[in-house]
Amino acid sequence: MADITKRGQHENAAFPARRQPLGYGSADFSEPETAFDLQQIIHALWRRKVTILVTMVLVVIPVAVSTYLATPLYRSALILEIDPEPTRVLPYKDVTDVVGGPSNYELYMKTQDQILRSPSLGIRVANRLQEEQAGGGANQVLQYPGPIEVQRLPNSELVLLAYVSPDPERSARTVNLFAEEYIKQHFEGKQKTRERAIDFLNRELAGLKKRIEESEKEFVEYRHTNNLEPSTITVVQQKLAYLASQISNLETEMIASRTRWDALNEATAANLPARLMTENISSLAGKLLVLEQELGTLRTKYDENWPGVIRKQQEIELTREQYEREKTEALRKARADAEVDFRTAERRYEMLASAQSEQESLIRKSNEGSIQLNILQREVETSQQLYNGLMERLKQTSVTAGLEFGNIHIIEPGRPNRKVYSPNVAWNLGLGSLFALALGVCLAFVRDFWDRSLSSGEQAEELLSLPSLGMVPVIEGTAAPRTRRLLPWGRKTSLSLLGNGNGHNGKAVSPNGIVVLGNGKAGVNGHSGVGQPLSPIVSEAFRTVCASILLSDWRSPRSILVTSAVPGEGKTMMVAQLGRAFAESGARTIVLELDLRKPALSKLLGVETRAGLSLFLAGHMQGAATPEALSTNIENLFVMPAGPRPPNPMALLSSDRLSALLERLLTEYRFVLLDSPPVLTVADARVLSSRVQGVVLVAKAHNTSRDLVNRARRVLETAGGKVLGLALNQVESTAWSYSGYPGRYHDETYYSSASQ
Repeated sequence: MADITKRGQHENAAFPARRQPLGYGSADFSEPETAFDLQQIIHALWRRKVTILVTMVLVVIPVAVSTYLATPLYRSALILEIDPEPTRVLPYKDVTDVVGGPSNYELYMKTQDQILRSPSLGIRVANRLQEEQAGGGANQVLQYPGPIEVQRLPNSELVLLAYVSPDPERSARTVNLFAEEYIKQHFEGKQKTRERAIDFLNRELAGLKKRIEESEKEFVEYRHTNNLEPSTITVVQQKLAYLASQISNLETEMIASRTRWDALNEATAANLPARLMTENISSLAGKLLVLEQELGTLRTKYDENWPGVIRKQQEIELTREQYEREKTEALRKARADAEVDFRTAERRYEMLASAQSEQESLIRKSNEGSIQLNILQREVETSQQLYNGLMERLKQTSVTAGLEFGNIHIIEPGRPNRKVYSPNVAWNLGLGSLFALALGVCLAFVRDFWDRSLSSGEQAEELLSLPSLGMVPVIEGTAAPRTRRLLPWGRKTSLSLLGNGNGHNGKAVSPNGIVVLGNGKAGVNGHSGVGQPLSPIVSEAFRTVCASILLSDWRSPRSILVTSAVPGEGKTMMVAQLGRAFAESGARTIVLELDLRKPALSKLLGVETRAGLSLFLAGHMQGAATPEALSTNIENLFVMPAGPRPPNPMALLSSDRLSALLERLLTEYRFVLLDSPPVLTVADARVLSSRVQGVVLVAKAHNTSRDLVNRARRVLETAGGKVLGLALNQVESTAWSYSGYPGRYHDETYYSSASQ
């Protein structure tokens, strides 16, 4: 840090305009953010470990006590085979058989499952148990045996029945009685179903027989009255069928004749169909082809005026005219023949259609009388079929009523089991511990979610977009008791971060728990301070904050205001330690105690406060350019005490004397640090923020709300101050939350060796 301060001396000489160098906040070497940060989750759980442990204790202890005090229960099991299709002796189905198919099978098995759990079966078992006890001479009345466990074994037709009670013998006997009564109830239900079916069939057959006799009598009388004998109807139907067949064939013939006639009407001599080509037409076509070839040969030798060529052309013309006459005559004759064929077929069609109409009229008259006859005939046939079916079913049911083959069998009977079934100590304790752990983790996350305080610099950067200047660990004796506790007796163990020694590790502690850094003079309430060095870890933390301040701007700030949002954040301690860190780096540093309302810096440093800044700013120190700067036991560190408390500190801090004083001090000292009241309590810090080159906000870890910090930053920025960042105070120094170094370097040996 000494190199940084020396570099800053040269840079601030004239504040030349140049590009901002690589410093704090100009580059981000942190790991990329992810939505699921395991390290933060572990950190949150570690902070809330007391909540988790207390929750586990409050849950596991009642579970353990109730488990060990519970009455031991014994379980006896039995295995049944339930086959939807019973043993089939006869080749037909019984009225109680189940319809096959996967869906029906599942429905049947679910029905049996509900029957096994039904109260009626339980009452039958209770009556059996009561009868057995009464037979043994006991007068005690047994109560309802309680629910039975029913479980279907996968991929099988087996069902497991189990019963739990304090007596192993009773468990076995009860589960066996459940199986016996279930089988008996099932058989009785089938017998009752068969009996009801037989009664129903007898009643239906008696009524159906009488109905058949009446229907047959009505059918015969109606056919005889309306002369609807089957022979007469059959002859008429045969004639109608013959005529329909002839008409169909004739329609086909008419369509063919008409098509042929239309085709010939559309044909010409030039495109004469091939079927009309006669032998004479073919010979003329061949002769015409030969003459044209001979004409071609003559034209190759002679011209068109040659007599032989002229004669050949005349012969071709005569032959072509004869050829055309023959084709025209053949086409005319074919058209006449086609027309005769069509007219003949048309006349035959008209005659057959007339005969068909006459037969259809006879059939229509017959059908009108046969409609009622057919209705009567179907009624007779339907009644007869139904009667035959019911009679056959009655005979089958009467035969199966005497059979006693069931479809439910006991595969493995229940036996007494001496092993305790409940309570399961290991299962209860394991499940209770798991539930307690999950509940504790949930409570820890809920508490962490509702915690609005800051616990690390990363939170300030992520949630407030405020640069983190560093984190200072808890100093033993300086941390106030935590107020947010799960239990009032919960205690926090501070880390021993101060130097080695007796008592408070070589530090004089004030009644307010503040380590005295002064020159050994009388301090608070008679306590004396000795300028012993801080622990290496604490010293390194303050040096880190100083380095972050210098790197927060390319023009390393020299006049710095240190304040906080609310009282009790440790800003006064922070000012003193930052001044000490700057001074130890070789830079002349002065600390101004501008908390005129409640000054504590001079007492912390152990200096006398005869006169101070309040008198100077009020104009009561005539002739003095600046107030007296008191030296401390630390080389290069000076302090200007506040002096007597003024009645109106705001007016003094707003005076021009303070601005002139700061300008003069910057010419004499490398760094000027200002201690002021909290931002949100009074307006003093707002006035001072615009007169310095940078403002450092101090917040107490796990205590200060980030809403207050954000509000304080907005107030300072509105007043014209430049907030350099946030210094987090009294951070719990764990290996993962405080330092970026691995845990093996985070000890006294590392810093001690580095100091040496």
